[in-house]
Amino acid sequence: MREYWDRLVQFLSQNDLPTLVRSLRDVDWAETTRSPFFWMVTLLVLVVLVWRKQIRLIILMASVWAFLMLLPYVIPPEEGAIPLRDLLVFVGGTLMLVVINLYVFFMRE
Repeated sequence: MREYWDRLVQFLSQNDLPTLVRSLRDVDWAETTRSPFFWMVTLLVLVVLVWRKQIRLIILMASVWAFLMLLPYVIPPEEGAIPLRDLLVFVGGTLMLVVINLYVFFMRE
């Protein structure tokens, strides 16, 4: 685990924002979800959170994941313009996530 953290810190310190955006766009999410390491960590975290009854944290993690799935809509391919439809999908999805999180964290006390 320490090796992964060191690689992440090294990557972030050596690259600028356009390189990070390009790297995020090039991530193969289908391949990531096939990784046994990904599923072991995800299931372990979910089991601990359910056991500790941290439903709000589970919702927050799901929201971050959903936002990461929306992010490629606004990352233009190599200096291109963002199509209006993709921008509307991103804004609508982000607005929905914000409303759901505001309801869960503040209204549903």
